[in-house]
Amino acid sequence: MSSQITLDFITAVRNTVAFNLAAIDQVVAEAQLQTDATAELRAKAFALFYAGFYEQAKPILNALVAIDPVERNIVKLAQTELRLGNFDRAIAIAGSAIRADPGSFPAWEVIATAQLGLGRYSDAVDAANRALAIKPDARRPATIKAAVEKLPVAARAVASGGELSASPLLNLLIAPTDSSLSHILADSLLAKTMSQAEV
Repeated sequence: MSSQITLDFITAVRNTVAFNLAAIDQVVAEAQLQTDATAELRAKAFALFYAGFYEQAKPILNALVAIDPVERNIVKLAQTELRLGNFDRAIAIAGSAIRADPGSFPAWEVIATAQLGLGRYSDAVDAANRALAIKPDARRPATIKAAVEKLPVAARAVASGGELSASPLLNLLIAPTDSSLSHILADSLLAKTMSQAEV
């Protein structure tokens, strides 16, 4: 699929959602009555998610999980809560995916990122380690671990009058893209922050 087709699709979703929220509510209500509509429902929810319409995707994903509680749908709902900044909710939902499948890499990745967002650094590293045990070459969990391991250096910089915000790093880690660009930017931001902290 060419990038122009992808951009056109996202633009079409964005334009449609802007004036069609009532239709989304109707789709959710209908989906609760029909189990054969799960594929269409999933397509709509995931399209909204990937277009960045998390609030609009959330009720559809909730309905989808209610009628088809498979890991893929549960994790997408957890990722939606993560993007919305609902870290505790993201952890709870991802935890249900892990109870069903302890080897769910994306669920452990959501938990690691959400724990970082809540400032629960030890828990973030534990979840990142679980994710890395499943997928050793994953960048996001490795970046989370590196960020937490550098916290003592950053704390010294803050104590000596420097400034540190985890917000830019966290925003990159929860970026909706699965491309390596956000991870490269997160790694770069982490390296820059740590080099400034060591001075």
